[in-house]
Amino acid sequence: MPASDIMDSGPIVLQSTDSIELAVQHIMENRFRNLPVVDVKGCYLGVFGVNQLLKMLMPTALVMDHGLTNAPFVHGTVREMSKKYAAIKGNRIVDHLEMQEPVYADTPTLEAMLTLYKSRASVPVLDRESNCLLGVISYWDVGERVLGWKKDPA
Repeated sequence: MPASDIMDSGPIVLQSTDSIELAVQHIMENRFRNLPVVDVKGCYLGVFGVNQLLKMLMPTALVMDHGLTNAPFVHGTVREMSKKYAAIKGNRIVDHLEMQEPVYADTPTLEAMLTLYKSRASVPVLDRESNCLLGVISYWDVGERVLGWKKDPA
């Protein structure tokens, strides 16, 4: 069974021109960890999610490569981080993407699930030729398609 059999072929995606504010709106409303970002042709560029947002809001000394490993002497308040968010929310997400390892539509299901397990975040599914996004595999997709679990409509 290929990865395309367990993917969500209609995921919410972000465009490279979208603002941080719009991305945060989608993430918070849907409780996503990250969302795939595509260009105008629908080709995969990376993901934007809570890790990128936290990185932008926290002091640089904590999030830089080889930076501090704990924060006993670094101070920051919720208000300061809220001000920082207000200052950056209009910026474009394209400057803050992370490259999430994708799989391809023809990737075997177990390999796709292993990628999901290792990344602990939704996995983009791409067309091997064009690199365009075809869908996403999340834990919920595995639950629905592999485990046969469906949420009862309330």
